[in-house]
Amino acid sequence: MSHWARINEWLEHRTGISTAVRKLFYEEIPASSGWHQVFGSVALFLFLVQAFTGVLLALNYAPSPGEAYNSLQYILTEVTAGRLMRGLHHWGASMLIVVVVLHMTQVFLFGAYKKPREATWMVGVVLLLLTLAYGLTGYLLPWDNRAYWGTVVATNIAARAPLLGPYLTSLLGGKDSIGVVTFARFFALHVLLLPPATTLLIFFHIYLVRKHGVAPAPGDEYVPKKRFYPEQAFKDTLAIFVAFVILFIMAVVVRVPLERAADPTDTAYTPRPEWYFLFLFQTLKFFSGSLEVVGSVVLPGLAVLLLLVVPFIDRDQVVAVTRRTFALTFVALAAIAWTALTAAAVITTPKGANRATIDFSSPSDWLQLSPWKRYKRGYARFAQTRPDTKRLMADYGSDIDQISIPDMNVVDRCTTCHQGISQSTLAEASVPQPYRAHPIVPHQVKEWGCVICHRGQGLATEAGEAHETTLAWEQPILPVSFIQGSCGTCHRADIPQAPRLRRGRELLVQFNCVGCHRLQGIERPVMLGPDLTNIGTKVSREWLYKWLKEPRTIVDATGKVTVNGYETGDEPRMPKFRLSEQELKGLTAYLSSLRSTPVAPYKFDPRVVAAWEKKPDLVEQGEVRFRQMFCSTCHGLAVTRAGEAKLIGGDIGPELTKVGSKANPDWLVAWLRDPQSYLPHAQMPRYGWSDEDLYVVTQYITAKLVDPDLLSDVPKLGPSTAEEVQLGRRLFLEKGCPGCHTIEGVPSQKDFGPDLSNLGGKNVSQLEFGQAKIPRNLIAYIQAKLTDPVSVNPAARMPQYYLNSADIGALTVALLSMSGPASSSGMERLIVPRKQAALHPAGRFGEVYERYKCYVCHQFNGYGGTLAPDLSFEGSRARWSWIVEFLKNPQTLRPTLTFRMPQFNMTDEEAAVLADNLGKVFQSPAARPVDERAFTPGMAAKGKQLYEVKYQCQSCHTIGLGGGYVGPNLSNVGNWMAAGWIEAWLRNPQALVPAAIEPRRAFTDDEIEALTAYLLTLRQTAKPVAAKGAGR
Repeated sequence: MSHWARINEWLEHRTGISTAVRKLFYEEIPASSGWHQVFGSVALFLFLVQAFTGVLLALNYAPSPGEAYNSLQYILTEVTAGRLMRGLHHWGASMLIVVVVLHMTQVFLFGAYKKPREATWMVGVVLLLLTLAYGLTGYLLPWDNRAYWGTVVATNIAARAPLLGPYLTSLLGGKDSIGVVTFARFFALHVLLLPPATTLLIFFHIYLVRKHGVAPAPGDEYVPKKRFYPEQAFKDTLAIFVAFVILFIMAVVVRVPLERAADPTDTAYTPRPEWYFLFLFQTLKFFSGSLEVVGSVVLPGLAVLLLLVVPFIDRDQVVAVTRRTFALTFVALAAIAWTALTAAAVITTPKGANRATIDFSSPSDWLQLSPWKRYKRGYARFAQTRPDTKRLMADYGSDIDQISIPDMNVVDRCTTCHQGISQSTLAEASVPQPYRAHPIVPHQVKEWGCVICHRGQGLATEAGEAHETTLAWEQPILPVSFIQGSCGTCHRADIPQAPRLRRGRELLVQFNCVGCHRLQGIERPVMLGPDLTNIGTKVSREWLYKWLKEPRTIVDATGKVTVNGYETGDEPRMPKFRLSEQELKGLTAYLSSLRSTPVAPYKFDPRVVAAWEKKPDLVEQGEVRFRQMFCSTCHGLAVTRAGEAKLIGGDIGPELTKVGSKANPDWLVAWLRDPQSYLPHAQMPRYGWSDEDLYVVTQYITAKLVDPDLLSDVPKLGPSTAEEVQLGRRLFLEKGCPGCHTIEGVPSQKDFGPDLSNLGGKNVSQLEFGQAKIPRNLIAYIQAKLTDPVSVNPAARMPQYYLNSADIGALTVALLSMSGPASSSGMERLIVPRKQAALHPAGRFGEVYERYKCYVCHQFNGYGGTLAPDLSFEGSRARWSWIVEFLKNPQTLRPTLTFRMPQFNMTDEEAAVLADNLGKVFQSPAARPVDERAFTPGMAAKGKQLYEVKYQCQSCHTIGLGGGYVGPNLSNVGNWMAAGWIEAWLRNPQALVPAAIEPRRAFTDDEIEALTAYLLTLRQTAKPVAAKGAGR
């Protein structure tokens, strides 16, 4: 016995397969069986084709409204033989309906539904309905305009069904609109419910056919039998082969329609169902208003019911087909009616203009194994349909297009498929991708390519490889909302076209991320958070407990959660650490023990205290003095206006709304008198307080800027133990606190967290996702770490920051820009422009300059703050006497500004020292000295006319009580500004101050001279300046 025989014997004994095959092929059938009985086998074959191609399509299909259309485009253009598979599936569905109808017609004409085959016929009718249901549910899945609006009509028809209408509509998910629910249910019906139901009914149908036998031709009930094999098997096989050849040719030659993506707003669209439903579509036109239900539900329902009951109506003896006059007439009339209605629907229903049917390639390309060639040829054919064909084809080539940028190690082949990327006439939305033009950007796309901004694999010539994560390439193209991250890989300075990137970089600095991480282009400052060396003398242990437990949650008496003491504004920069009760007690014990420089109570002049204690308005006068000192220029303060709490003031110093409940009163007095005695590098200036001013202001702060209930929910902590202090010291290091805070004797911790300077360039395989239930890509990883670090790593040391979705997106963009060293393409390299070297003047000027911390608000030759005007050229701008007077008693120069220079209570000598150095050192070469004696009253009169009439400068500037508030007040400009500065400013404001908003006017030299003469006459009487400068 051969091996094959043994295998066959083994299978036969265990499965009986040989016996089953013999029964199938050697079944006895009527001798009259012939070509008219091949339709059942062909229908079964076509069903199997539908199942096979459906599975292949489903492997690359995304079943959601947002992705269905794009995934179908991907199948058509990127999947090998994807277009062929869709063609087989689409036209196979139509052919299946045709064959099933022919099979039912043959059975009807032969009367093969009569006893005992009634059940066989009824199962066949149900199978016909299921076949039509496939067509209905699958129609929506391409999610183009044709599918969408066709389904709208179908669901509206279902809604008009008597009694069952509302339930059918709810079941189909189309009660209000066609969306995610409808799509999901149609997909579930098409893929999950209909296939098993159809399979079961097919098996049941075959069982009934075998049970009752194949119906003989009418009048041949008693003819001899014959075997199914070989004659009938050959005929069925040949019929199947012919059907497949026809189907294959249709799939290759006849393009399956795909219109533009579904647009629910395109209400002008005229829907057209599939051809086999067109007769019903046309029938509906004969019924309108209340009769519409007749055409949409009643007549189709009666037709189905009639088919089901035919075996019970026609019980006559089976006769020859030629003698079945009624059956022949009925079939003929039905065929004529169907043809006429379908033809009328085709003729009378407009296709619509500008429907942008997508045609990616010709039939000869569908089996092409090089996807880029399909796009190339498709673009050429598309260009031939345009009036500007010659221009569109000017740069066309049949080979791969490649852009090479050696300095950036970039090879970009994207324009091979995106042929029209630089063609301005292809920018409209109706142009199909990938031929549509790129939106206008500062770069020449043909020179820079695509991957520099969009990322992805530039070398790839297949869309899936170019756009997505693959085994060989782990950096897919960026979503559009994160594209600004690519700007930062080259442009290390802020650019206006990338506001999201700029905001992300600001947040990286604001939240002191560089305290733990190395970040590209951001240098670590000397100090990030407050110095904690003497924190025990400043705040209580209870306040530290409250802050460490939840920096954001400071609850007021009404239970409202406030931020830093106020209800609106930025979130605190201090993150929330996940601290247990024991850890909270340990850290508070350690921090409250830090008292290296004890604060001794200040002894006020007893006469001042005694005098003010008798006054009932002590606190109110303290508030007045607080405001007169313009403390809000640097410090925020919550005020209630119209029932709403808002923060006003600056952010250079800490917010003070509840500082009276935070700070130790003795510490507060000591700090206000001399901040540097407590913190040598403190940026707060040292004011020249009188005992009276200091006393009333501190009384106001401790009486009004408080919250009695601030610490009401803090447990009693009791005295600190040595064990708690030791635990707190260890936790301070383990939690990375030295990354932001300085404590004398505790070394800083550089690079406490991972290096993020190349995070944007990392591959997915380099990231640790842990058990996080997030997509495995870089953007999801970054956002998970920002949103909830523990979700990625339960043991994470990174604390919890308070970020809204917009800030998370901005930070993600900024971190994506961190992709390693910048290219050598000559672009800027710095994320934040580095400040000039710190200005450390010597001598008496240096002492005064450091005491009042002038550099915190003002810039000097590129170094310092930006809150107040740049003083680099102040010596050329302002007169010595005016500078002295202003320093002693600062006045409002720009009424619209919220911030004012505080009153420092400078001495005459200090003001003179500052004025001397500003006048001698900080000069502008653009402002040359002018002899003011040359100006005449006539010039001034002419200048006044120019100011008020010709140029109407009063629109922006105030003189006296009249004028605008955009520019500075000029009432005292003659005492304030030097003539040389005025002339230089009128000639070109931006040459002196690049960011000046004053327009540069085309003044003539005579006009400049006249305006200067007039402005110098604008003087207010001031008291004589008593201060004397060096050499004065």
